[in-house]
Amino acid sequence: MIQYIKSPGKAQAVYRGRLRARKGGFFRIDYSYPEKQTVFCGRKGLFWYYPSDHIVYEIKGRPLTSRGIAPLDEFRQTQRFTLENKGWSFYNLFTVADRFTVRDKITGLRTDLWLDSSKKTLLEKVVKDRRGYRILREVYSDFVKSGSFSLPSQVRVLVRTPAGSVENLTLYSNIKTDIITDDEIFVPDLPADTKWRKTDEPAFR
Repeated sequence: MIQYIKSPGKAQAVYRGRLRARKGGFFRIDYSYPEKQTVFCGRKGLFWYYPSDHIVYEIKGRPLTSRGIAPLDEFRQTQRFTLENKGWSFYNLFTVADRFTVRDKITGLRTDLWLDSSKKTLLEKVVKDRRGYRILREVYSDFVKSGSFSLPSQVRVLVRTPAGSVENLTLYSNIKTDIITDDEIFVPDLPADTKWRKTDEPAFR
C-alpha cells in the first residue's frame, strides 16, 4: 500500500507499507517508508509502535470501522446507533447504491453510507456533526475481485481539522483474501525495553 497525505501548509507526505486485515475491524499496518512503524488494531485495542524510539502509543477510543465484508454489521450489534434505510439511488452512471443513515446517540454524529449491497461493498461514507457540518468523507473505488470478495484498491479520505482539510489517498496492490490469519498478529508483541504510552499523555501532544 502507498499513502499520500496532503496537509495545509505542508509538503505532501508519502508512506509505504503492508496492510493485513480481517473481519471484525482487526488490522495491522507495517510501514517500511519513510521509517519503520507498525499499527495494531485487535482485541486489545489500537496501538502505534515506533521501533526506532522503542515506544508504543495506545490510541484511546478504538474507532469503529465501516470497511469490511458486511459494512453495516457493526452498527446492528449495539443499541448505541440508529440505522435508517434511505432507499436507493444512482451513485454514478453505472452503479445503483443503497443509502443508509446511522446516528450515534452518544456523540450526535450522523453517518451517511452508500453501499453496493450486491457486492457487500462500501462506496462512500460521510460523517457530519450535530450542526450538519461535514467533518469526514471516505470514497472507495477501483474495486478488484479477490477470492470471493470485491475490495477497493483506492481509498480517498478528506478530514476537516481546525487547521484546514487533510486529504489522504491510499492505493492498494497485490490484494489477497481468504487467507487464514492468526489473531495474534493484531496484538503488540514487542521487545521488553519498549516504553508504553497513552495518547492523552502530555508527551504525545
